[in-house]
Amino acid sequence: MKVIDRFTGVTTTLPQVVEPARYRLLKGTLLNGDIRLEDGEILFSDGRERCALGNEIRSFTQVTPTTEKDSTRPLISRSIGFLARLAKSQPATTISPLIPATMADLAELNDLDKTLMQVIEKGHLDEIALRPRFAMKYETELTEISRVQRMAPGAVSRLAAHSEDWHRRTISGVLPSKLLALLSDDDWAIYENRVFARLLDRLDSYVRYRLAETEQMHEKYQQALKLAGAEDIYYPLSRRLCTLWGKAMKDSATEKALETSAHAIRVLSQAKRKIGLIRQGDLYKKVPRSAQVPAQLRHTNILVHDQHYRHLRTLWHLHQTRTADMEQSPQEIHAASRRALEDFAVYLRMMIDRVLSDMPLVHFNTGRGTFEFAGQKGEISSPENTIQLQLADRRLVLVPTLTTACRDNRLAPDGSGRLVVSCLPDTEEREDGDTLSEDASHLVINPFDFYGEEKLRLVVERFLWHPAFSTYGKPTGPLPSEVLAWLDRENTGVVTGKSWKLLNPLRHDQEQPLLSWLEHASLNDETRSSIKLAVYRLKALSSCRHCGNPAHFAPRDGEFLATCKACNTEWGIYRKASKRTARMRPADETEAHLKRFGSWFIEFEV
Repeated sequence: MKVIDRFTGVTTTLPQVVEPARYRLLKGTLLNGDIRLEDGEILFSDGRERCALGNEIRSFTQVTPTTEKDSTRPLISRSIGFLARLAKSQPATTISPLIPATMADLAELNDLDKTLMQVIEKGHLDEIALRPRFAMKYETELTEISRVQRMAPGAVSRLAAHSEDWHRRTISGVLPSKLLALLSDDDWAIYENRVFARLLDRLDSYVRYRLAETEQMHEKYQQALKLAGAEDIYYPLSRRLCTLWGKAMKDSATEKALETSAHAIRVLSQAKRKIGLIRQGDLYKKVPRSAQVPAQLRHTNILVHDQHYRHLRTLWHLHQTRTADMEQSPQEIHAASRRALEDFAVYLRMMIDRVLSDMPLVHFNTGRGTFEFAGQKGEISSPENTIQLQLADRRLVLVPTLTTACRDNRLAPDGSGRLVVSCLPDTEEREDGDTLSEDASHLVINPFDFYGEEKLRLVVERFLWHPAFSTYGKPTGPLPSEVLAWLDRENTGVVTGKSWKLLNPLRHDQEQPLLSWLEHASLNDETRSSIKLAVYRLKALSSCRHCGNPAHFAPRDGEFLATCKACNTEWGIYRKASKRTARMRPADETEAHLKRFGSWFIEFEV
């Protein structure tokens, strides 16, 4: 089957092992016989390993099921869904891309948490474990006469029919050697105790997951409070991150959420320990693991009226309500994945809009999705669940996906090409917080990553700035002699032979006459545009990308160094061996470090 690989943008044959959300169908079909997919739809997993498309059988790559060690994934999905809905209703540039304030509610104890603690504190679970209800179980067994305590019904009839069990006959009757005896035993695996054991299993998994989820939220709130006073973070970056967090949640709300989550962690940890101890008890061990209970409980007298057992029904039903969204049909799983990708595409577009709006040298029209930078016009669009940034004839395509282990994509040296951006980290991914490689294969960006916008800014700024840096000092020509004469006479740029180049930014009284003269000069459109572009690019290179103010610009042997005293930053082209490198950084800093500098330190080859 032929499909479009979203990550590479080319048509290919669908492989035997299919990565969800990577391929777009070229024709409609049925997925696993019950999910209709139309032409152009993205192929998502429905939770089943099997991937049957019409008559062709494939299999999906399986994502490790969510455990307490990976509780961040549903939190990320919920955060992105909320922010995407918010972005659709108000200007995207006013929304913080970090964890929304509504997520703080997850750190509070819910009805199941509170009820479970009440039941534990009042000792109902302990009473059931120490003094459980049980039934008497009777079984018949052929036993030596000396061991028989109670005859089973029908023992005499059987003895009459089996002479081999006789010891001897007497005048009055038969003396048996073996007799069918009725043996009694305690039956601990009654229905109510099976409910107790299986409820403990469910509560144990729930509390572990709930505790990990709350700890994740607590950790993020702690990190947020530490941002303002972090001495190892470059101050302008720290201020920007604090501003983002302040828009998402006020400091007082953060402190309150921190206290609430800390209390929830204590309560859930206590519940986890208590459930673990009870599962080590005799009653739990006496109920076989194979003794399962249907989801719909039977209303037995013990479950309804016993002062301890009746609380099991309450906990069972509350647990069912809380975990209902985790037990979805294939159709619901497929639809949820599709909504999640759509939400992430909206979230990613919102972040791109924020980055472009925050760049002083970019004139961005958010309503139309158009912008101008360094003399070139560009636009941002969202075709087929991608984010496409175009500047002149160059294009940067960000391909949103939920999670991926893809390492095949690489951007071109000039920052253009296709880059995969996922919101959920790969289960085997090694987090590298120190640097963001120039040839990174993909990005992981979500509201739980304080540096998500910085990562995206690095990619976007490299794409925008690369042409300006790479063309600095390169000659334009050959030019007509009268054009060269005018440029030389006006002391505009450097004339060498039949070519011209611009090494210093033009003053205002030089720039306007040159642009006016170009309109009537005897040049073709391509050469005229090249000269204009050189002027606008050098004007951008001589302006601070943080504050937009003119900087001190100094050419040096085909390269240059520019400094902005207001922002304490410098940028320029540096040569090492035969390589030219563009570098924009804080003054006196020599090594890129994402956690410390974020997008304040950018470096790429030109």
